Amino acid sequence: MKALVGRPLSSDVTQLPQAINARMQCTHQFDLACFLVTAAARGDATRTYHAQIADQPEDAKRARLYRDGECILDWTVAGSTILSPPELADCNLGKGFTAWAASLQDPQTAEAALVLRRAVFLSAGRAMTEWIEQKIHASAAGGCWVQQPERNEAAVRQHGTTCDFSGRSVELTSDDESWLYEVPAHSAS
Repeated sequence: MKALVGRPLSSDVTQLPQAINARMQCTHQFDLACFLVTAAARGDATRTYHAQIADQPEDAKRARLYRDGECILDWTVAGSTILSPPELADCNLGKGFTAWAASLQDPQTAEAALVLRRAVFLSAGRAMTEWIEQKIHASAAGGCWVQQPERNEAAVRQHGTTCDFSGRSVELTSDDESWLYEVPAHSAS
């Protein structure tokens, strides 16, 4: 994350991932940092995304993204491939997706696509909790900072920390939302 220091603000969320190797960062924190840099460049005081991903790990599932209360993306996804809408059919959410998003004319749509892609990836974790709980440490897949072969075995799994928010999704972010609403808007300094 130190690679972000000194970089210019950009309202294009795809700029930082093109300049910095995301696999050498915590990808979740890096994504959030990119969204924050973009919001700062635009001068946004607030922006709220809410993703809904259907719980159908084996089949095609519906993935929707709401921005500030309005549904702006509605995809059907199987694995890492978008099936619909038709203009996105066969688009892969993996390698090359950020470059594809960068090619979009509207930077706000690119940002939304990256948010929904991350939500789709994270939603897959719900179907893997038993498998994850059996792991001693992170894999050496190289997908992020902790999965690099030189450090993956030091990333010891904290067993028993997985929470199931099925049927109570509002609780998932309630602590964060409470904290955010306590922070005065003018205290950004």
